[in-house]
Amino acid sequence: MNRKEYLEKLESFKGLPRGWNGYDAPPPPHAIVEKAKLLAPMLEEVGIWPRFVSPPVRLGIGLSFYGEESRYAELCVAFEDGYRLLLDEVDKEDGIVVREVPQDGLKDALREILEFVGMHMCS
Repeated sequence: MNRKEYLEKLESFKGLPRGWNGYDAPPPPHAIVEKAKLLAPMLEEVGIWPRFVSPPVRLGIGLSFYGEESRYAELCVAFEDGYRLLLDEVDKEDGIVVREVPQDGLKDALREILEFVGMHMCS
């Protein structure tokens, strides 16, 4: 994914109808989409783009990063203030870390994702 694809994907969420997920999920609020768009310059600066961006159902928009050795990370752009970071070593029983990330800690969280998943360049 690159900047253009990231922004286009987020913009597409604005057109989702109620029940877009096959159940009764409401359309994503435009404010959460705009909040996720604000991450584009920081993602570009750190040099990491998510492989997938998923629309919000419960917590917010999910930015998914996959890496080497069964490692997965997700940054959730939360409906409320703040963000949530999930780091998961899939092949380890206790390999999951979840924590809140404040606005001023986003760049460090993205760098941590970059290191954790073993990505060395934008994909």
